[in-house]
Amino acid sequence: MIMARLVVVLALLLLSNAPIALSWHGHRNSLLSHVKNPAASTRSVLDTCSVEYPCPNGACCGKNGLCGFSPEYCGDGCIGNCDQEWPPPTNASTHTKLSARDDYTCAPGRPCKNGACCGESGNCGYGPVYCGDGCSSNCNATAECGQYSKTPGKKCPLNTCCSQYGFCGTTKDFCDAKCQSNCVEHPKPPGGRGGNVLNRVIGYWESWNARSNCHNTQATDLPLEALTHVNYAFAYIDPKSFEITTMDSQTPTSTFQDVVSLKDLKPDLKVFVSIGGWTFSDNDTATQPVFGNIARSSDNRKKFADNLLKFMTGYGFDGVDLDWEYPGAPDRGGKDDDTKNYVELLKTLRSIFDNSGGRDLEITFTAPSSFWYLRWFDLPGMLKYADWVNLMSYDLHGVWDSSNPIGSIVQAHTNLTEIKLAVELFWRVDVPPSKIALGFGFYGRAFTLADPGCSAPGCAFSGGANKGVCTGTSGYLSYYEIQDILKKNKKRDVSVTWDKQAAVKYFSWDNNQWISYDDADSFKQKKDWANNIGFSGSLIWASDLDDYDNTAHKAFTGNNKIGSRYSLKKINNQQEYTETANSFLGQGCKFNEEVVDNVLSYDCGTGMELVGYDAHGCKGDKKHKDWTCGWPMCCPKSARMKDKCTWRGSGGDCNGQCHANEVKIGGSSWGGSPGESGTGRCSRGGKAFCCTAELEAVTHGCYWTSGCDNKACQPDEESVAHAFDINNECVEELPPLKRRDGGLSSLAPRASNSGQNYCCKKNKKAFDQCDWVGKGDCAQNTCGRGEITLATNDYGDSDVSCNWWRKKALCCTPNQDALNDPVCDADLCEGHESDCDDPESDESPLRKRSLFGTVLSDPHILQSRAVRPGAAKNRLLDLSRYAAGIAVQPLSLTSAPYPSGFGKLFEGGGLNTLSLKGGYMMKDTICTSLGVSVAFVGSIPKSTISYTGKLARWNTEHLREINSIDKLITTAASGLLSSGKKMATAPMKVTDIIKAWNSVYPAGATLHPLGATFVTGVPGFGTPDEYGNDWNNLRTPNMIFHTILGSNAYRYGLSYLPADMNIMKKLMLLGQNPIGIDPFTKALEAASSTDTKEAINAVSFLLTGLQKTFGTVNYYNDAYLAHYFDKADSDFYAAARDMATYFPGWENFPAILKEFDNDQLWYASTKAQNFMTARVGMILNTFKDVDPATAAEHVANLITTATFYAQNVKKLTFSKTNV
Repeated sequence: MIMARLVVVLALLLLSNAPIALSWHGHRNSLLSHVKNPAASTRSVLDTCSVEYPCPNGACCGKNGLCGFSPEYCGDGCIGNCDQEWPPPTNASTHTKLSARDDYTCAPGRPCKNGACCGESGNCGYGPVYCGDGCSSNCNATAECGQYSKTPGKKCPLNTCCSQYGFCGTTKDFCDAKCQSNCVEHPKPPGGRGGNVLNRVIGYWESWNARSNCHNTQATDLPLEALTHVNYAFAYIDPKSFEITTMDSQTPTSTFQDVVSLKDLKPDLKVFVSIGGWTFSDNDTATQPVFGNIARSSDNRKKFADNLLKFMTGYGFDGVDLDWEYPGAPDRGGKDDDTKNYVELLKTLRSIFDNSGGRDLEITFTAPSSFWYLRWFDLPGMLKYADWVNLMSYDLHGVWDSSNPIGSIVQAHTNLTEIKLAVELFWRVDVPPSKIALGFGFYGRAFTLADPGCSAPGCAFSGGANKGVCTGTSGYLSYYEIQDILKKNKKRDVSVTWDKQAAVKYFSWDNNQWISYDDADSFKQKKDWANNIGFSGSLIWASDLDDYDNTAHKAFTGNNKIGSRYSLKKINNQQEYTETANSFLGQGCKFNEEVVDNVLSYDCGTGMELVGYDAHGCKGDKKHKDWTCGWPMCCPKSARMKDKCTWRGSGGDCNGQCHANEVKIGGSSWGGSPGESGTGRCSRGGKAFCCTAELEAVTHGCYWTSGCDNKACQPDEESVAHAFDINNECVEELPPLKRRDGGLSSLAPRASNSGQNYCCKKNKKAFDQCDWVGKGDCAQNTCGRGEITLATNDYGDSDVSCNWWRKKALCCTPNQDALNDPVCDADLCEGHESDCDDPESDESPLRKRSLFGTVLSDPHILQSRAVRPGAAKNRLLDLSRYAAGIAVQPLSLTSAPYPSGFGKLFEGGGLNTLSLKGGYMMKDTICTSLGVSVAFVGSIPKSTISYTGKLARWNTEHLREINSIDKLITTAASGLLSSGKKMATAPMKVTDIIKAWNSVYPAGATLHPLGATFVTGVPGFGTPDEYGNDWNNLRTPNMIFHTILGSNAYRYGLSYLPADMNIMKKLMLLGQNPIGIDPFTKALEAASSTDTKEAINAVSFLLTGLQKTFGTVNYYNDAYLAHYFDKADSDFYAAARDMATYFPGWENFPAILKEFDNDQLWYASTKAQNFMTARVGMILNTFKDVDPATAAEHVANLITTATFYAQNVKKLTFSKTNV
């Protein structure tokens, strides 16, 4: 069956001006959480044909150049495949959407589907004949090109043919004798022929695969022997600063250095950073307009270029690959000026790079193969400044075809027939093939067949194929998954078809699954054609999609000497892991590589101790029968390895495998002591010297999911490993396989294809890499030196178990930061849920809090009532002691109702006035990280939003504390500031305060506007509340001041914080301690416990509380929020001036407010610094006699981190606003 699907790179607009084009979808970001949904619709081509290009599904090519099976197509005038049966047989490659194209007729009330004029004749077209007298609809329409276009004589984009009817396209329908301009149907490539796509082989590396739980791929795993270039995919651009960043918070910046460091292994390798990608320009994202915004302004272009140069120079990148998807395209947020601006952006980059006085930095950009998207690329203009273009000549088909005229039929996503037509767009604008790197896909697009009996190209599909075990995406399988399917189905009559005309292969399996892909044969076909045309380079999406044996790279390059991933890893690590186990897990342990007579008396030296020995064939000393000889294994005392190590493996056929939570620090064929067997030499395999590793700091919070259904991790977690049967509950017996001779063959049991995930917190990277080791008989099933054996299991990540009762090993490399850095991830509210309730809830004047200590409420508050958090709350403030003997009633203060919960804060009309659609949280759980970062609504971990649905773990936060009004009025009446100092400004009369506070402003008063949209019609507005306030009509000072703090309709003064940090901020601004002395003392005692788990948890609690104290102050001082803090203060001061203007006795109030604010921040800073100094002093005094170098890791971390906090205590300073 010929899969030569007719790509008319624009038969495209025959139907309408709608953007129908040769499709590629999702570019490379089609994997894990960064994917543009592979099932989303994109554009494809029409079912056209000609003598040279037959119908893609074997249908008749009718006289009108359309494909179908009926006599209309196969009868008179048919020009190809004219002997088809009608009706077609059951297994024919038919599809209803291919049988006919919409006609070009119209009538009154039935306008043209392509937007053209409906002429008097009932036909669609342009010009006087169709748009003049008798026209019934769309009579002002103009052609896309030619004499009847808006600009007469207009040419088509990319010099495509302008048909006699004013449409742009590339097939015979457009490029015939009546064509108006650019009438060559098949242009020839400019420039000389002859090239080699292997001269430049660019392997893209999906950086998110470095933290994948399945088929994890580090930069060092890439087969550098096959590549000349490695492109890091993807870096992002910060929308505000235009700085280069990782694509999300879970991808560490260390991946930038990881990929550049590959040049240490291969000095002639070039490493580029690829910026953008499909998801970066997705609709409704903050990043979609970034490329356009940068390119549109000369200042922005220079700012970005300077940032990029600094980034590339700092890390050592050799070039940049810009992946803007797509300029100009309206369905991707494009603007009309993107085309010329993109050229200007490249021009600026070239100028900045060339004038930097440093290395020669290269520039490339990616381009699509579809006319719809490519039409907005000024290719000649761009290539004046770029070194070459990377052509995405893959993803030509996928499940999105169901929404296109081609319809729901299976087709190959990398077929050469369409690639040949796609590159003709480049020939039309004189781009030579030597300036193009041709794209090759190391993955397949897969479908579920609608009819299992119809499996040839052109047969109908019902949807995407089943999700891959690792990729987890319907309709998409990586190369390693394809190879796995083929291996597992060797006995099931799977037949691979090689379509030599389309240069692609395909097969079906499991009754109704279908996929197309490339291998050595089809790669060679494409390479031979490309080399003949003159392409000088190639790109691979993506190198990390290959299997562990690098089969695809071997097939593509023709170099079978490329090592497997394991062999490459061994080569890369051979210097680090020689006979000495010098990794950070080995903690400097090493063998003394000389036999000593009496190992047990061997002196390892200062700071070292003997933990075991390797007999190394030594027979001992006949004179001293109690002596034991061999190679001593010495470890630093600080590693605490003594009495924790043993030799694993016994018998002639040794299988030295460390147990779970052990690390291999040495190996030998002899073994020694301590050990589980004698010292007889292995005839095969080897023994392993394994030591128990202290991994609590790494695995804290990690767990295996239950059941056999591949339960997902929580939103704030990620799966770092996968197993099929870790709980020994997921093995199923397979039915016997029926042989061709009618007999039955028993099949070995297999694990289910779902299994379990090992989940760890995203914000605490536990492991750099985890891989299951063991194939076939699993003789090679041991982890390398410095790798931890996290688990052993019969099946591991495969549904086939080991032979000979062996087990596979899950080998992991713990993240060094997780081992070396203390982690502050304690939930301060756990066990203290009521303490973390909304801080504005009803509270008596003196309340004992177990977490925050004794919190003193304002003693002047006689009564505080609120039915629920966020509701309007009335307080009665007793000012009688300052009334100079005059009898006065308590002052009534009523707060505005505000959105108190996650679901309320981020919904409703008032959302438009919210300063930030999200909240703030600690930037990192590493205890020495004191900063905070924004967590937008979609990225706030759902597991942190509520305590089992009862109380909010996050609170709505008022930028100006809601109780500050009570304190301010008390200060105005008493003359005493928060610190106890006497106010310089004269106090106010209590009678003046009470008289004005709830009074209506005088008629005609001109009040300061809030300056932001005030939304009406939200709960609590429009109808007076129980206290008589209609918050839709701000008539009194009480209502003005409380609205500035934040309300349902005015959210400019609100933010969102974790509950503990919100309460800490309130307490510190009240001049109180953020953590109570009792829980702190209790935790400090537990930190000395001999119960390691209890002690580690206690240390985490202590350091988390102190870290969040810094974080809370840093939140208050955050530069992004500074504007909103200033706005709240500015509105407060304006309201104070209004009071001074319209109410007698309030003239001093603005000056009082200024004194109050300055004193409150000074006092809060002083108290916070005193608190930190005192608590750190308690820690250091408790462990004053402990040496951190030899202490248990959690104690050492507590001491060193507390010392770090002491050195940074001055950072606990609340910044003043600029008002």
